[in-house]
Amino acid sequence: MRIERCSNKDCNRPFEVSEYKLQMPGTKEREDISCPHCGYTYTQISNGFFRMRSGNAWFIRKDGKVILMAENIKENASALTRFKRAERQRTGAKSIKRGQEIPIAVLVPRVTLKRRFDFDGTVRRAMPQLAQSINRYLNRN
Repeated sequence: MRIERCSNKDCNRPFEVSEYKLQMPGTKEREDISCPHCGYTYTQISNGFFRMRSGNAWFIRKDGKVILMAENIKENASALTRFKRAERQRTGAKSIKRGQEIPIAVLVPRVTLKRRFDFDGTVRRAMPQLAQSINRYLNRN
């Protein structure tokens, strides 16, 4: 199995190619490899056959944003459920067809996260109570 990019300059999308070699010596022939997205075909020599499958996800650039897209194929149907629902709501479509491209995420150039756990502050606030507990323990004995 290997991932190839479509040679068609208009498509240029990735897809998976698996070569199944047959145990027949001297039978090397040219076999077709077709892009599952656009149908562009080229040939390669093999003594078996090739199976093509479209890539599950790829990036596109649209209006200056980088968007992760996925193809609605049978193998991914359950994993894409919430994304298909969001796409139906966004477009107003009743259903998402097989092979349709679905946006998954928009990449952002930089993310800054707020600190959620202030360790120093927690220790500072607990220090007086901890000191009292230590003093009580030492004075008790």
